Amino acid sequence: MGDLKFAIEKLHGSNWQTWSVRIEMLLTRDDLWEVVEQDVPDEAARTAAWKAKDRKAKATIILLIEDSQLPLVKNAVCAHDVYSALKQYHQKTTRSVRVSLLKKLCATNLAENGNLEDHLRIFDDLFDRLEALRTMV
Repeated sequence: MGDLKFAIEKLHGSNWQTWSVRIEMLLTRDDLWEVVEQDVPDEAARTAAWKAKDRKAKATIILLIEDSQLPLVKNAVCAHDVYSALKQYHQKTTRSVRVSLLKKLCATNLAENGNLEDHLRIFDDLFDRLEALRTMV
Protein backbone atom coordinates (compact mmCIF):
# COMPACT_ATOMS: atom_id res chain seq x y z
CA MET A 1 0.00 0.00 0.00
CA GLY A 2 3.00 2.29 0.39
CA ASP A 3 3.20 2.64 -3.39
CA LEU A 4 -0.50 3.35 -3.70
CA LYS A 5 -0.99 5.89 -6.47
CA PHE A 6 -4.68 6.35 -5.79
CA ALA A 7 -6.11 8.30 -2.90
CA ILE A 8 -8.96 6.36 -1.31
CA GLU A 9 -11.10 8.26 1.15
CA LYS A 10 -11.46 6.37 4.42
CA LEU A 11 -14.78 4.74 5.14
CA HIS A 12 -17.04 6.87 7.29
CA GLY A 13 -20.76 6.99 7.88
CA SER A 14 -21.94 7.91 4.40
CA ASN A 15 -19.53 6.75 1.70
CA TRP A 16 -20.01 2.96 1.72
CA GLN A 17 -21.07 2.71 -1.94
CA THR A 18 -17.97 4.36 -3.37
CA TRP A 19 -15.59 3.06 -0.69
CA SER A 20 -16.63 -0.57 -1.20
CA VAL A 21 -16.00 -0.36 -4.95
CA ARG A 22 -12.59 1.23 -4.45
CA ILE A 23 -11.50 -1.20 -1.74
CA GLU A 24 -12.54 -4.13 -3.93
CA MET A 25 -10.49 -2.76 -6.82
CA LEU A 26 -7.49 -2.09 -4.60
CA LEU A 27 -7.57 -5.59 -3.13
CA THR A 28 -8.14 -7.09 -6.59
CA ARG A 29 -5.13 -5.20 -7.92
CA ASP A 30 -3.04 -6.67 -5.10
CA ASP A 31 -4.49 -10.21 -5.60
CA LEU A 32 -6.10 -10.12 -2.14
CA TRP A 33 -9.81 -9.87 -2.93
CA GLU A 34 -10.29 -13.65 -2.94
CA VAL A 35 -9.69 -13.90 0.83
CA VAL A 36 -12.42 -11.31 1.36
CA GLU A 37 -15.08 -12.62 -1.02
CA GLN A 38 -14.67 -16.35 -0.36
CA ASP A 39 -15.68 -18.14 2.80
CA VAL A 40 -12.92 -18.56 5.36
CA PRO A 41 -11.42 -22.05 5.07
CA ASP A 42 -11.23 -24.38 8.06
CA GLU A 43 -8.20 -23.86 10.27
CA ALA A 44 -6.50 -26.95 8.84
CA ALA A 45 -6.98 -25.71 5.26
CA ARG A 46 -5.43 -22.29 5.88
CA THR A 47 -2.07 -22.38 4.16
CA ALA A 48 0.78 -20.00 4.96
CA ALA A 49 0.09 -18.20 1.65
CA TRP A 50 -3.61 -17.79 2.53
CA LYS A 51 -2.73 -16.46 5.99
CA ALA A 52 -0.30 -13.94 4.51
CA LYS A 53 -2.90 -12.71 2.01
CA ASP A 54 -5.52 -12.52 4.74
CA ARG A 55 -3.26 -10.43 7.00
CA LYS A 56 -2.51 -8.02 4.15
CA ALA A 57 -6.17 -7.71 3.14
CA LYS A 58 -7.29 -7.18 6.73
CA ALA A 59 -4.64 -4.54 7.32
CA THR A 60 -5.52 -2.73 4.08
CA ILE A 61 -9.21 -2.62 4.96
CA ILE A 62 -8.66 -1.47 8.54
CA LEU A 63 -6.17 1.20 7.48
CA LEU A 64 -8.80 2.60 5.12
CA ILE A 65 -11.56 3.09 7.68
CA GLU A 66 -12.01 6.00 10.05
CA ASP A 67 -11.59 5.51 13.79
CA SER A 68 -15.36 5.68 14.24
CA GLN A 69 -15.66 2.41 12.27
CA LEU A 70 -13.16 0.45 14.38
CA PRO A 71 -15.73 -0.77 16.95
CA LEU A 72 -17.57 -2.52 14.09
CA VAL A 73 -14.55 -4.71 13.31
CA LYS A 74 -12.79 -5.08 16.65
CA ASN A 75 -13.78 -8.75 17.04
CA ALA A 76 -13.20 -9.75 13.42
CA VAL A 77 -10.51 -12.38 12.96
CA CYS A 78 -10.12 -12.53 9.18
CA ALA A 79 -10.39 -10.02 6.33
CA HIS A 80 -13.63 -11.71 5.25
CA ASP A 81 -15.10 -11.03 8.71
CA VAL A 82 -13.94 -7.40 8.70
CA TYR A 83 -15.50 -6.67 5.32
CA SER A 84 -18.69 -8.58 6.17
CA ALA A 85 -19.14 -6.62 9.41
CA LEU A 86 -18.72 -3.31 7.60
CA LYS A 87 -21.03 -4.38 4.79
CA GLN A 88 -23.73 -5.58 7.17
CA TYR A 89 -23.63 -2.32 9.08
CA HIS A 90 -23.55 0.03 6.10
CA GLN A 91 -25.91 -1.75 3.69
CA LYS A 92 -29.14 -1.48 5.60
CA THR A 93 -32.13 -2.48 3.52
CA THR A 94 -34.89 -1.10 5.67
CA ARG A 95 -37.77 0.82 4.23
CA SER A 96 -36.76 3.91 6.13
CA VAL A 97 -33.38 3.99 4.37
CA ARG A 98 -35.06 3.65 0.98
CA VAL A 99 -37.59 6.35 1.81
CA SER A 100 -34.80 8.62 3.04
CA LEU A 101 -32.85 8.17 -0.21
CA LEU A 102 -35.96 8.81 -2.30
CA LYS A 103 -36.67 11.98 -0.32
CA LYS A 104 -33.11 13.17 -0.88
CA LEU A 105 -33.47 12.42 -4.57
CA CYS A 106 -36.71 14.38 -4.85
CA ALA A 107 -35.37 17.28 -2.80
CA THR A 108 -32.11 17.65 -4.71
CA ASN A 109 -32.14 20.84 -6.71
CA LEU A 110 -29.44 22.56 -8.71
CA ALA A 111 -28.69 25.97 -7.25
CA GLU A 112 -28.96 28.89 -9.68
CA ASN A 113 -25.17 29.18 -10.03
CA GLY A 114 -24.46 25.58 -9.03
CA ASN A 115 -22.09 23.19 -10.72
CA LEU A 116 -24.04 20.86 -13.01
CA GLU A 117 -21.36 18.18 -12.90
CA ASP A 118 -21.47 18.04 -9.09
CA HIS A 119 -25.26 18.01 -9.18
CA LEU A 120 -25.30 15.06 -11.59
CA ARG A 121 -22.72 13.25 -9.49
CA ILE A 122 -25.02 13.57 -6.46
CA PHE A 123 -27.90 12.14 -8.52
CA ASP A 124 -25.74 9.26 -9.71
CA ASP A 125 -24.69 8.48 -6.16
CA LEU A 126 -28.29 8.45 -4.94
CA PHE A 127 -29.36 6.20 -7.82
CA ASP A 128 -26.42 3.86 -7.15
CA ARG A 129 -27.35 3.63 -3.49
CA LEU A 130 -30.98 2.89 -4.34
CA GLU A 131 -29.93 0.28 -6.88
CA ALA A 132 -27.66 -1.39 -4.32
CA LEU A 133 -30.58 -1.61 -1.92
CA ARG A 134 -32.80 -3.08 -4.61
CA THR A 135 -30.34 -5.81 -5.52
CA MET A 136 -29.84 -6.82 -1.89
CA VAL A 137 -33.44 -7.92 -1.35
